[in-house]
Amino acid sequence: MKRYYLFVIIGVVCFNLTAQNRVIDTHAKELTPERLNIAQHPSFKLPGDQIYYSPLDAWAVSEMITQLWDNSAWLNMAKTNYFYGANGLPTNDMNYSWSGTDWGDNTRTTYTYNSNNLLELALTENWDGNAWVDQYRYSYTYNGQNKVLTWMAEGYNAGVWEKSSLYTYTYTGNNLTELLTQNWDGSAWVNYIKTTNEFNGLNLRTSSVTQMWVAGAWLNTSKSINTYNSNNLLSFELEQSWAASAWADKSRSTYTYNSNNKMELNFTENYVSNAWVNHSQVLYTYDGDGNNIESLDQTWNSGAWENFFKLTMSYIWTTDVANNELPVSEFKLMNNYPNPFNPVTTINYSISKAANTKITVYNIIGSKVAVIFDEYKPVGNYSVQFNAASLPSGVYFYKLESGSYAAIKKFVLMK
Repeated sequence: MKRYYLFVIIGVVCFNLTAQNRVIDTHAKELTPERLNIAQHPSFKLPGDQIYYSPLDAWAVSEMITQLWDNSAWLNMAKTNYFYGANGLPTNDMNYSWSGTDWGDNTRTTYTYNSNNLLELALTENWDGNAWVDQYRYSYTYNGQNKVLTWMAEGYNAGVWEKSSLYTYTYTGNNLTELLTQNWDGSAWVNYIKTTNEFNGLNLRTSSVTQMWVAGAWLNTSKSINTYNSNNLLSFELEQSWAASAWADKSRSTYTYNSNNKMELNFTENYVSNAWVNHSQVLYTYDGDGNNIESLDQTWNSGAWENFFKLTMSYIWTTDVANNELPVSEFKLMNNYPNPFNPVTTINYSISKAANTKITVYNIIGSKVAVIFDEYKPVGNYSVQFNAASLPSGVYFYKLESGSYAAIKKFVLMK
Protein backbone atom coordinates (compact mmCIF):
# COMPACT_ATOMS: atom_id res chain seq x y z
CA MET A 1 0.00 0.00 0.00
CA LYS A 2 1.30 3.45 -0.84
CA ARG A 3 2.27 5.48 2.20
CA TYR A 4 -0.78 7.73 2.15
CA TYR A 5 -0.46 7.96 5.93
CA LEU A 6 2.37 10.46 5.57
CA PHE A 7 -0.11 12.93 4.11
CA VAL A 8 -2.32 12.56 7.18
CA ILE A 9 0.49 13.52 9.53
CA ILE A 10 1.56 16.46 7.39
CA GLY A 11 -2.02 17.68 7.27
CA VAL A 12 -2.52 17.25 10.99
CA VAL A 13 0.65 19.07 11.96
CA CYS A 14 -0.30 21.96 9.69
CA PHE A 15 -3.88 21.85 10.97
CA ASN A 16 -5.05 21.89 7.39
CA LEU A 17 -6.35 18.43 6.49
CA THR A 18 -7.81 18.37 3.03
CA ALA A 19 -10.85 16.28 2.22
CA GLN A 20 -8.94 14.08 -0.22
CA ASN A 21 -6.15 13.09 2.14
CA ARG A 22 -8.42 12.82 5.15
CA VAL A 23 -10.86 10.38 3.64
CA ILE A 24 -8.27 8.36 1.79
CA ASP A 25 -6.15 7.86 4.87
CA THR A 26 -8.87 7.18 7.39
CA HIS A 27 -11.24 4.92 5.56
CA ALA A 28 -9.30 2.83 3.05
CA LYS A 29 -8.11 0.29 5.57
CA GLU A 30 -8.86 -2.99 3.83
CA LEU A 31 -7.68 -3.68 0.29
CA THR A 32 -10.55 -5.97 -0.62
CA PRO A 33 -11.38 -6.54 -4.29
CA GLU A 34 -14.10 -3.89 -3.94
CA ARG A 35 -11.54 -1.34 -2.81
CA LEU A 36 -9.08 -2.22 -5.55
CA ASN A 37 -11.61 -2.01 -8.33
CA ILE A 38 -14.73 0.01 -8.99
CA ALA A 39 -16.64 0.99 -5.88
CA GLN A 40 -19.99 -0.73 -5.52
CA HIS A 41 -21.22 2.73 -4.66
CA PRO A 42 -19.20 5.15 -6.78
CA SER A 43 -20.34 8.31 -5.02
CA PHE A 44 -17.25 8.38 -2.87
CA LYS A 45 -14.68 7.43 -5.47
CA LEU A 46 -11.72 9.74 -5.05
CA PRO A 47 -8.64 10.11 -7.28
CA GLY A 48 -6.85 6.78 -7.36
CA ASP A 49 -8.45 3.55 -6.30
CA GLN A 50 -9.30 4.30 -2.67
CA ILE A 51 -12.91 4.51 -1.55
CA TYR A 52 -14.07 7.12 0.92
CA TYR A 53 -17.27 5.41 1.93
CA SER A 54 -19.01 2.40 0.48
CA PRO A 55 -22.25 1.45 2.25
CA LEU A 56 -21.75 -2.30 1.93
CA ASP A 57 -23.38 -2.64 5.34
CA ALA A 58 -25.08 -0.32 7.80
CA TRP A 59 -22.10 0.42 10.04
CA ALA A 60 -20.39 3.73 9.37
CA VAL A 61 -17.59 5.67 11.06
CA SER A 62 -18.94 8.28 13.45
CA GLU A 63 -15.66 9.54 14.88
CA MET A 64 -11.98 9.27 14.00
CA ILE A 65 -9.15 10.54 16.20
CA THR A 66 -5.57 10.93 15.03
CA GLN A 67 -2.78 10.78 17.61
CA LEU A 68 0.99 11.16 17.23
CA TRP A 69 3.53 9.30 19.37
CA ASP A 70 6.10 11.57 21.09
CA ASN A 71 8.31 8.70 22.40
CA SER A 72 6.43 8.50 25.69
CA ALA A 73 2.72 9.15 25.13
CA TRP A 74 0.04 9.59 22.48
CA LEU A 75 -0.66 13.24 21.65
CA ASN A 76 -4.00 14.30 20.22
CA MET A 77 -3.66 15.91 16.79
CA ALA A 78 -6.97 15.86 14.90
CA LYS A 79 -10.52 14.58 15.17
CA THR A 80 -13.31 14.10 12.65
CA ASN A 81 -17.00 13.46 13.38
CA TYR A 82 -19.20 12.06 10.60
CA PHE A 83 -22.96 12.54 10.19
CA TYR A 84 -25.38 10.51 8.05
CA GLY A 85 -28.83 10.85 6.56
CA ALA A 86 -31.75 8.44 6.73
CA ASN A 87 -30.41 6.55 3.69
CA GLY A 88 -27.09 5.90 5.41
CA LEU A 89 -25.13 8.29 3.19
CA PRO A 90 -22.83 10.89 4.78
CA THR A 91 -24.30 14.38 4.96
CA ASN A 92 -21.54 16.24 6.79
CA ASP A 93 -18.29 15.87 8.63
CA MET A 94 -16.66 18.15 11.19
CA ASN A 95 -12.90 18.35 11.66
CA TYR A 96 -11.19 19.56 14.81
CA SER A 97 -7.58 20.26 15.78
CA TRP A 98 -6.18 19.81 19.28
CA SER A 99 -5.19 23.05 21.02
CA GLY A 100 -3.41 21.32 23.87
CA THR A 101 -6.45 21.39 26.14
CA ASP A 102 -9.51 21.13 23.88
CA TRP A 103 -10.73 20.36 20.37
CA GLY A 104 -11.09 23.47 18.23
CA ASP A 105 -13.08 23.85 15.01
CA ASN A 106 -11.00 23.42 11.89
CA THR A 107 -13.01 22.53 8.77
CA ARG A 108 -16.40 21.09 7.88
CA THR A 109 -17.63 19.40 4.69
CA THR A 110 -21.21 19.14 3.40
CA TYR A 111 -22.21 16.50 0.83
CA THR A 112 -24.95 16.92 -1.80
CA TYR A 113 -26.39 14.08 -3.92
CA ASN A 114 -28.20 13.77 -7.23
CA SER A 115 -31.48 11.91 -7.80
CA ASN A 116 -29.59 8.59 -7.96
CA ASN A 117 -28.05 9.15 -4.52
CA LEU A 118 -24.64 9.72 -6.12
CA LEU A 119 -22.33 12.35 -4.67
CA GLU A 120 -22.71 15.50 -6.74
CA LEU A 121 -20.95 18.13 -4.67
CA ALA A 122 -18.69 18.22 -1.60
CA LEU A 123 -18.21 21.68 -0.08
CA THR A 124 -15.51 22.27 2.54
CA GLU A 125 -15.43 25.36 4.74
CA ASN A 126 -12.76 26.62 7.09
CA TRP A 127 -13.40 28.14 10.53
CA ASP A 128 -11.57 31.48 10.75
CA GLY A 129 -12.36 32.05 14.42
CA ASN A 130 -15.59 33.92 13.79
CA ALA A 131 -17.38 32.32 10.84
CA TRP A 132 -17.27 29.48 8.34
CA VAL A 133 -15.49 30.50 5.13
CA ASP A 134 -15.66 28.64 1.81
CA GLN A 135 -12.37 26.83 1.18
CA TYR A 136 -12.73 24.27 -1.61
CA ARG A 137 -15.34 22.16 -3.36
CA TYR A 138 -15.46 19.00 -5.45
CA SER A 139 -18.01 18.21 -8.13
CA TYR A 140 -18.71 14.85 -9.79
CA THR A 141 -20.25 13.57 -13.04
CA TYR A 142 -21.29 10.01 -13.88
CA ASN A 143 -21.94 7.79 -16.89
CA GLY A 144 -25.06 5.75 -17.61
CA GLN A 145 -23.81 2.94 -15.34
CA ASN A 146 -23.50 5.36 -12.40
CA LYS A 147 -19.72 5.21 -12.51
CA VAL A 148 -17.85 8.43 -11.87
CA LEU A 149 -16.59 10.07 -15.06
CA THR A 150 -15.03 13.27 -13.77
CA TRP A 151 -14.01 14.71 -10.43
CA MET A 152 -13.18 18.43 -10.36
CA ALA A 153 -11.55 20.37 -7.53
CA GLU A 154 -11.97 24.11 -7.08
CA GLY A 155 -10.58 26.56 -4.53
CA TYR A 156 -12.27 29.69 -3.18
CA ASN A 157 -10.15 32.81 -3.61
CA ALA A 158 -11.18 36.43 -3.06
CA GLY A 159 -14.87 35.64 -3.48
CA VAL A 160 -14.45 33.55 -6.63
CA TRP A 161 -14.32 29.80 -7.24
CA GLU A 162 -11.15 28.95 -9.17
CA LYS A 163 -10.59 25.67 -10.99
CA SER A 164 -7.70 23.58 -9.68
CA SER A 165 -7.63 19.93 -10.78
CA LEU A 166 -9.68 17.61 -12.98
CA TYR A 167 -9.70 13.82 -12.72
CA THR A 168 -11.13 11.87 -15.68
CA TYR A 169 -11.94 8.15 -15.39
CA THR A 170 -11.89 5.63 -18.24
CA TYR A 171 -13.36 2.14 -17.90
CA THR A 172 -13.14 -1.16 -19.71
CA GLY A 173 -16.24 -3.01 -18.59
CA ASN A 174 -16.35 -2.50 -14.83
CA ASN A 175 -12.63 -1.91 -14.45
CA LEU A 176 -11.03 1.48 -14.05
CA THR A 177 -8.31 1.23 -16.70
CA GLU A 178 -7.15 4.85 -16.77
CA LEU A 179 -7.21 7.88 -14.50
CA LEU A 180 -6.08 11.16 -16.02
CA THR A 181 -5.19 14.10 -13.78
CA GLN A 182 -5.05 17.60 -15.24
CA ASN A 183 -4.38 21.01 -13.69
CA TRP A 184 -5.97 24.32 -14.65
CA ASP A 185 -3.47 26.88 -15.99
CA GLY A 186 -5.91 29.78 -16.04
CA SER A 187 -7.36 29.12 -19.48
CA ALA A 188 -7.23 25.37 -20.17
CA TRP A 189 -6.72 21.95 -18.58
CA VAL A 190 -3.09 20.80 -18.80
CA ASN A 191 -2.01 17.16 -18.48
CA TYR A 192 -0.28 16.33 -15.22
CA ILE A 193 -0.43 12.65 -14.20
CA LYS A 194 -1.88 9.52 -15.79
CA THR A 195 -2.39 6.13 -14.14
CA THR A 196 -3.06 3.02 -16.25
CA ASN A 197 -4.37 -0.17 -14.61
CA GLU A 198 -4.39 -3.79 -15.79
CA PHE A 199 -6.70 -6.50 -14.44
CA ASN A 200 -6.88 -10.29 -14.41
CA GLY A 201 -9.84 -12.50 -15.34
CA LEU A 202 -11.33 -12.00 -11.86
CA ASN A 203 -11.33 -8.22 -12.35
CA LEU A 204 -8.58 -7.78 -9.76
CA ARG A 205 -6.02 -5.13 -10.51
CA THR A 206 -2.66 -6.74 -11.26
CA SER A 207 -0.57 -3.71 -12.15
CA SER A 208 -0.71 0.06 -12.17
CA VAL A 209 1.65 2.38 -14.04
CA THR A 210 1.85 6.09 -13.24
CA GLN A 211 3.25 8.59 -15.71
CA MET A 212 3.90 12.33 -15.58
CA TRP A 213 3.40 14.78 -18.45
CA VAL A 214 6.75 16.45 -19.22
CA ALA A 215 7.56 18.57 -22.29
CA GLY A 216 4.65 17.19 -24.28
CA ALA A 217 5.16 13.50 -23.52
CA TRP A 218 4.22 10.93 -20.87
CA LEU A 219 7.22 9.77 -18.82
CA ASN A 220 7.15 6.73 -16.53
CA THR A 221 7.43 7.50 -12.82
CA SER A 222 6.15 4.55 -10.78
CA LYS A 223 4.61 1.09 -11.06
CA SER A 224 2.87 -1.28 -8.66
CA ILE A 225 2.39 -5.04 -9.14
CA ASN A 226 -0.25 -6.85 -7.08
CA THR A 227 -0.56 -10.48 -6.01
CA TYR A 228 -3.64 -12.04 -4.38
CA ASN A 229 -4.28 -14.96 -2.03
CA SER A 230 -6.77 -17.79 -2.48
CA ASN A 231 -9.55 -15.58 -1.14
CA ASN A 232 -8.79 -12.93 -3.79
CA LEU A 233 -7.46 -10.54 -1.17
CA LEU A 234 -4.32 -8.53 -1.85
CA SER A 235 -1.38 -10.38 -0.29
CA PHE A 236 1.63 -8.71 -1.86
CA GLU A 237 2.37 -5.40 -3.60
CA LEU A 238 5.64 -4.46 -5.25
CA GLU A 239 6.37 -0.77 -5.86
CA GLN A 240 8.89 0.20 -8.53
CA SER A 241 10.26 3.49 -9.84
CA TRP A 242 11.46 4.30 -13.33
CA ALA A 243 15.26 4.57 -13.55
CA ALA A 244 16.40 5.90 -16.95
CA SER A 245 15.24 2.96 -19.07
CA ALA A 246 14.00 0.24 -16.69
CA TRP A 247 11.87 -0.38 -13.61
CA ALA A 248 13.80 -0.57 -10.34
CA ASP A 249 12.47 -2.03 -7.09
CA LYS A 250 11.54 0.62 -4.53
CA SER A 251 9.38 -0.96 -1.82
CA ARG A 252 7.19 -3.98 -1.16
CA SER A 253 4.25 -4.61 1.14
CA THR A 254 2.93 -7.89 2.53
CA TYR A 255 -0.65 -8.12 3.78
CA THR A 256 -1.98 -10.69 6.26
CA TYR A 257 -5.59 -11.30 7.31
CA ASN A 258 -7.50 -12.84 10.20
CA SER A 259 -10.01 -15.68 9.94
CA ASN A 260 -12.72 -13.19 8.92
CA ASN A 261 -10.61 -11.95 5.99
CA LYS A 262 -9.99 -8.66 7.77
CA MET A 263 -6.52 -7.20 7.32
CA GLU A 264 -4.39 -7.63 10.42
CA LEU A 265 -1.01 -6.43 9.22
CA ASN A 266 0.45 -4.29 6.44
CA PHE A 267 4.22 -4.82 6.51
CA THR A 268 6.41 -2.65 4.25
CA GLU A 269 10.08 -2.91 3.29
CA ASN A 270 12.26 -0.57 1.24
CA TYR A 271 14.91 -1.67 -1.23
CA VAL A 272 18.18 -0.09 -0.15
CA SER A 273 21.68 -0.93 -1.42
CA ASN A 274 20.49 -4.13 -3.10
CA ALA A 275 18.75 -5.42 0.02
CA TRP A 276 15.25 -5.31 1.51
CA VAL A 277 15.13 -3.31 4.76
CA ASN A 278 12.25 -3.03 7.24
CA HIS A 279 10.47 0.30 6.93
CA SER A 280 7.01 0.37 8.51
CA GLN A 281 3.98 -1.62 9.52
CA VAL A 282 0.32 -0.98 10.25
CA LEU A 283 -1.60 -3.18 12.70
CA TYR A 284 -5.40 -3.23 12.55
CA THR A 285 -7.80 -3.95 15.43
CA TYR A 286 -11.52 -4.75 14.99
CA ASP A 287 -14.62 -4.83 17.15
CA GLY A 288 -17.10 -7.71 17.32
CA ASP A 289 -18.90 -6.43 14.22
CA GLY A 290 -15.77 -6.43 12.10
CA ASN A 291 -15.30 -2.66 12.15
CA ASN A 292 -11.73 -1.36 12.14
CA ILE A 293 -11.54 0.51 15.46
CA GLU A 294 -7.78 1.12 15.56
CA SER A 295 -4.94 1.41 13.05
CA LEU A 296 -1.49 1.59 14.63
CA ASP A 297 1.34 2.80 12.40
CA GLN A 298 4.89 1.90 13.43
CA THR A 299 8.29 2.59 11.89
CA TRP A 300 11.47 0.53 12.02
CA ASN A 301 14.25 2.27 13.94
CA SER A 302 17.56 0.85 15.17
CA GLY A 303 16.36 -2.74 15.00
CA ALA A 304 12.98 -2.26 16.70
CA TRP A 305 9.45 -1.11 15.91
CA GLU A 306 8.53 2.32 17.22
CA ASN A 307 5.07 3.87 17.40
CA PHE A 308 4.48 6.61 14.84
CA PHE A 309 0.80 7.54 14.84
CA LYS A 310 -2.56 5.97 15.62
CA LEU A 311 -6.08 6.28 14.22
CA THR A 312 -9.00 5.40 16.53
CA MET A 313 -12.46 5.00 15.00
CA SER A 314 -15.97 4.79 16.46
CA TYR A 315 -19.01 3.55 14.51
CA ILE A 316 -22.76 4.01 14.41
CA TRP A 317 -25.54 1.96 12.85
CA THR A 318 -26.85 4.21 10.09
CA THR A 319 -30.00 2.36 9.06
CA ASP A 320 -31.67 2.63 12.47
CA VAL A 321 -30.34 5.12 14.97
CA ALA A 322 -32.39 3.69 17.82
CA ASN A 323 -32.09 -0.10 17.54
CA ASN A 324 -31.87 -1.59 21.03
CA GLU A 325 -30.70 -4.96 19.65
CA LEU A 326 -27.42 -3.52 18.36
CA PRO A 327 -24.25 -4.16 20.37
CA VAL A 328 -23.00 -0.94 21.94
CA SER A 329 -19.78 -1.24 23.90
CA GLU A 330 -19.68 2.15 25.65
CA PHE A 331 -21.53 5.32 26.55
CA LYS A 332 -20.57 8.11 24.18
CA LEU A 333 -21.59 11.70 23.56
CA MET A 334 -20.45 13.08 20.22
CA ASN A 335 -19.90 16.61 18.98
CA ASN A 336 -22.99 18.21 17.52
CA TYR A 337 -23.34 19.24 13.88
CA PRO A 338 -23.34 21.90 12.67
CA ASN A 339 -21.35 23.89 15.17
CA PRO A 340 -21.75 26.87 15.29
CA PHE A 341 -25.44 26.48 14.40
CA ASN A 342 -28.56 28.56 13.75
CA PRO A 343 -30.98 27.53 15.15
CA VAL A 344 -31.03 23.70 14.75
CA THR A 345 -28.23 21.25 15.43
CA THR A 346 -27.98 17.43 15.68
CA ILE A 347 -26.50 15.50 18.61
CA ASN A 348 -25.51 11.81 18.36
CA TYR A 349 -24.93 9.61 21.39
CA SER A 350 -24.67 5.95 22.41
CA ILE A 351 -26.15 4.15 25.43
CA SER A 352 -24.50 0.87 26.48
CA LYS A 353 -26.81 0.16 29.44
CA ALA A 354 -30.54 0.83 29.61
CA ALA A 355 -31.27 3.73 31.95
CA ASN A 356 -33.15 6.96 32.38
CA THR A 357 -31.36 9.37 30.06
CA LYS A 358 -31.49 13.10 29.53
CA ILE A 359 -29.67 15.86 27.69
CA THR A 360 -29.70 19.29 29.33
CA VAL A 361 -28.48 22.59 27.90
CA TYR A 362 -26.68 25.19 30.05
CA ASN A 363 -25.53 28.72 29.30
CA ILE A 364 -22.00 30.04 29.82
CA ILE A 365 -22.60 30.80 33.54
CA GLY A 366 -24.00 27.33 34.23
CA SER A 367 -27.72 28.08 34.32
CA LYS A 368 -30.04 25.47 32.83
CA VAL A 369 -31.80 26.88 29.76
CA ALA A 370 -33.36 23.78 28.15
CA VAL A 371 -33.97 20.06 28.56
CA ILE A 372 -33.85 18.38 25.16
CA PHE A 373 -35.36 15.17 26.56
CA ASP A 374 -35.60 13.23 29.83
CA GLU A 375 -36.79 9.64 29.40
CA TYR A 376 -35.87 5.97 29.66
CA LYS A 377 -33.59 4.75 26.84
CA PRO A 378 -32.66 1.15 25.98
CA VAL A 379 -29.21 0.20 24.69
CA GLY A 380 -28.57 1.72 21.27
CA ASN A 381 -27.20 4.53 19.12
CA TYR A 382 -29.30 7.67 19.00
CA SER A 383 -29.62 11.00 17.25
CA VAL A 384 -31.61 14.01 18.46
CA GLN A 385 -32.12 17.53 17.14
CA PHE A 386 -32.07 20.65 19.29
CA ASN A 387 -33.85 23.82 18.18
CA ALA A 388 -32.44 26.92 19.89
CA ALA A 389 -34.71 29.45 18.21
CA SER A 390 -35.78 30.84 21.59
CA LEU A 391 -32.24 31.38 22.86
CA PRO A 392 -29.90 34.31 22.19
CA SER A 393 -26.58 33.88 20.40
CA GLY A 394 -23.78 32.65 22.62
CA VAL A 395 -21.74 29.74 23.95
CA TYR A 396 -23.70 26.88 25.52
CA PHE A 397 -23.01 23.43 26.94
CA TYR A 398 -25.06 20.27 26.50
CA LYS A 399 -24.81 17.50 29.08
CA LEU A 400 -25.73 13.83 28.61
CA GLU A 401 -26.69 11.90 31.76
CA SER A 402 -27.56 8.21 31.63
CA GLY A 403 -27.42 6.19 34.82
CA SER A 404 -24.02 6.94 36.36
CA TYR A 405 -22.57 8.20 33.08
CA ALA A 406 -22.25 11.91 32.34
CA ALA A 407 -20.51 13.90 29.60
CA ILE A 408 -20.49 17.55 28.54
CA LYS A 409 -19.84 19.17 25.14
CA LYS A 410 -19.74 22.80 24.05
CA PHE A 411 -21.62 24.34 21.13
CA VAL A 412 -22.10 27.85 19.77
CA LEU A 413 -25.39 29.40 18.72
CA MET A 414 -24.74 32.10 16.14
CA LYS A 415 -27.77 33.99 14.81
